[in-house]
Formats: sequence, structure tokens, C-alpha cells
Amino acid sequence: MTEPSREELLRSRDELARRVEADRTLRSIAAQITGLRDQEALLQDVVEHARRLTGSDGAHLTLRIDGGEDLQPYVMSGASDDESRAILRALRLEPGSGTNALAAELGEPVWTSDFRVDPRLPHGPGYGEAAGRLRMIAIAAVPMHGPNREVIGTLAISYEEAREFSQQQIELLQAFADQAAIAVLNSRLYEQLRASEERYRFIVERAPDLLFTTDAAGAFSFLSDSAEALTGWRPDELLAQPFTRIVHPGSLAEVRQRWATMLADPSREGRLRFLQLRRDGRANSVESSARAILVDGRFVGVQGIIRDVTEFDRVEQDRRLQAAELAVAQERAHLARELHDSVTQALFSMTLQSSALDRLLERGDTAEARERLVALAGLQRDALAEMRVLVFALRPPSLEKDGLVQALRSYASALAARSGLAIDVLADDHLERPAPGIEDGLYRIAQEGLHNAMKHAGAQRATVLLDEADGELRLEVSDDGVGFDEGAVASENLGIAGMRARAGLIGGLLSIGAREGGGTSVRVSVPVQRAQ
Repeated sequence: MTEPSREELLRSRDELARRVEADRTLRSIAAQITGLRDQEALLQDVVEHARRLTGSDGAHLTLRIDGGEDLQPYVMSGASDDESRAILRALRLEPGSGTNALAAELGEPVWTSDFRVDPRLPHGPGYGEAAGRLRMIAIAAVPMHGPNREVIGTLAISYEEAREFSQQQIELLQAFADQAAIAVLNSRLYEQLRASEERYRFIVERAPDLLFTTDAAGAFSFLSDSAEALTGWRPDELLAQPFTRIVHPGSLAEVRQRWATMLADPSREGRLRFLQLRRDGRANSVESSARAILVDGRFVGVQGIIRDVTEFDRVEQDRRLQAAELAVAQERAHLARELHDSVTQALFSMTLQSSALDRLLERGDTAEARERLVALAGLQRDALAEMRVLVFALRPPSLEKDGLVQALRSYASALAARSGLAIDVLADDHLERPAPGIEDGLYRIAQEGLHNAMKHAGAQRATVLLDEADGELRLEVSDDGVGFDEGAVASENLGIAGMRARAGLIGGLLSIGAREGGGTSVRVSVPVQRAQ
């Protein structure tokens, strides 16, 4: 076996040293990529190292233009003057325009010992002139791959004279290209992240709501700038302070209970209305929505939003007052209709009977006068009965004394006797009484529903159902009448607006629909509130 010559040993030593330096350089570039350095500066380092460690005369890196097929030189090394650099950077390398374009198209390394005579490399407009001016004769280009193996650019080295490339040079060039691709992708992700942060920062800084996070102990770790407007404290004054710092004493127990609930079940989102304490001692009515922050399944804090609902509460109170006024107006209109339809007609008939009685007495017709007196007495009794029904409807004594169930039974009995409408009241006599406001609201809705059944539906039978389930008190008034259409439901004559207003006034939801088998059903449900 022949021993290697001194020249071969020196070449092996130089090649080993070059590989060691290349490995160290690649590690350094990888560390810089992790640190998210400026993209252009980092890629400039890549081409400088690629030129130096491959021993080439020049190197350059191209990137796809706007995600298209064309390439454009981005950074370069070895160009002798600013004019030459400007020429190279102005190039737009279209598909089929040279070594870089072919490497990008094939997705693999491409090299030529002399591009001027290589038949594989058609030259795009201006490419040969630029390559000639920059004295790029021997050129090797390798692709830069994205995460899905798509080509995002190329890295190339060149010599000013014709020569061959070694396999080691191509492999080293590809290693640098892989690092450059990672740098480009990281830079783009970083730019997207920065832009996203800018957008969210804009929203957070200008949102009127208070955005916050806490640590696992409940101390604030972040507050948006709106904290000062809402609480009177600057965000930095509340950092590391417990969240209870901004909770009014009147709401402290409830807020602490909600915190304990979130600790016990971090998967649940917490929503709560409470009184928030301001720096000057005043209280805001606020609504908070918060959820746990989990890291590897471990509770590490809470993130949430606090919204000032003081103005909303004021508007809601105004709406309730307007609803109450509307309900009163509806009640007055209903009373006026009843007076006109019943009592007023009876009084008019009594007036006619009295006039006739006077004429009969003047003629001495006592027998006819006695009959008129009997008829007049009957009209008086009817009018008195009508007035008693109306007075009972305005404020039945049994509602305050005996509660909603008994009041509904009494009203249904009186209305049935007066109108002939058969009415069934299905309710538990031992049902626990709700708050007075809810009793009154449900009673009025039942009144209006039965009135509609009697006056407009042509019903023979109506049913009033009152029960309690799932924390809600539910009332349903149904009949077997002619039903309704959308136009009728919207009509003020049916008192629908008044019923909706009363339901809203007590925090309930009202729905009206066709009953199965014919007729109409009015349903209202309201959260249970007990009488104090």
C-alpha cells in the first residue's frame, strides 16, 4: 500500500480544518437564527461564510418575489463595487433564466463549470450581461426549502473563471442554504407575530374594557391601560396586588366564592356581575368574564375582561320604567274598553229606562211603570256586577292576602260566571309564593291572556297552568279558539305589547304560539324570586 504524499496529507489536513470551521460556523448561524436577528444581516453572514468556506469568488442568495415563481437577489458577497451590487439586486430571475431559476424549478442543486457554454441554461433578458459584468463563469446554486419542501429561494456561489465543483462544496453549500431557509422562515414568522401583536396591542390599548391576567395566587400580572379610567389606579399601581383590591366590600364574598369555584373546576368560564371599587371610594357596576390559564394541565392564573355596565344598567332601568308606563297605559286602555262595552252601556240603558218611567208616571200607567222599575233594578244589578269585576281586576284583595294561585282561581271563577267561558286553573295550592312584583306581573299577563281568549278567540274553554321547575316560575294561558296570525299578534288591540312589557319588567321571557290541536298559547317564564 502506497503511503500518501506530503501534498495529499496537507490537502487532507486543510479539508478537515475547513470542515471543522464549517461545522462551527453553521452552529453559530443556528444560534443566531434562534435569537431572531435581523434577517438581512443574518443572511449576509450566511453568504459571506459560504463564499469564504467554499473558497469561491462570490456568493449570493435569492428569494421568491411575493410567493411567485420569479426570484430576486437579496444579499451577496464578493461584488467589487456598489454599481455591481445594484445590477445584481435589480435582476428579476424568471423561470428558465439561469442556474438559480433551474435549481428552484427542479428543487435540487444545479452547477455548471462554465454557464456560457452550458446548453441546459438558457439566459433570460439581461442575465448574461449581468453575469458577465460580475464575472460569474462557474456557478453552483442550491434550493432553499420551506416546511413543506416548497422552494422559497436559492443560495449560489460563483467563480470568475471556468472550473469544476467538488461534491463537498455542493454539500456545504446546501447546508448553508438549509440554515438560510430556517432564518427566512423564522424571520417571516417573527414579522407575522410582531404585526399580530401590534394589532392586538392597538385593540387592548384602546378598548374601554379592562383586560387583565393574574397569577395562581390571584395577584394581577397584567392590566390594560383602561384600568385607570375604570378604577382610578394606574396599571403599574395594581401590578402584584390581589384582585380583591378593586372589589367593593359589598361584593367581596361573592367574588371570592367565584374564585374558589374556578380553582375547583378550571375548565369552567366564570361570569359575574359585581360592584367594583374605585380609588375614590365610589363603586362601579361591572360585569366580568374570566377563565383559568392552564400550563401542562396546571392552574397558573386567570385571564379575563371587566366591563363597566353602569350606563347599561341606567338604560335598562329607563327601559323598565318605560315598560311599566306602557303596561299602565295598556291597563288603562283595557279598562276604558271594558267600561265602554259593559258599564257605560248599562248606564245608558238605565237612562233610557228612567226617561220612559217618567213619561209613564205622567200618564198614570202604573202597571207599565212597575215593569220598567223591575227592568231598571236589573240593569243596576248588572252594572254593579260589572263594576265589581273591574275593581277586582285592578287589584284583587286575594292576590295580596292569599297569593297568586288563589287570585288566579278567583279571577277565573268571576270571569267564567260573567262570560260563560269555561276556565281551568291547574296549579299547586302549596306552591311557594314568589316576590310581590312577580306575582302582580304574572297575574296581569294571565288576565290579558284570558281576556283575549274571551273577546277575540271565540274560545269555549281556556286553561291557566302555573308551575315551578329548574329555578323558573312558568305560566301558560291556552285556549281552544280560532288561533292567530302574525298580524293579529302584532296588534295593540290584543294587548301583546303590554304582556311583553310586563314580562320584561319582572325579568321574564314571553312567547306566543299556536296550540297543538287549535287555539293559542301564551307562555311566560321568570327566574324564581321569593317573597321576603
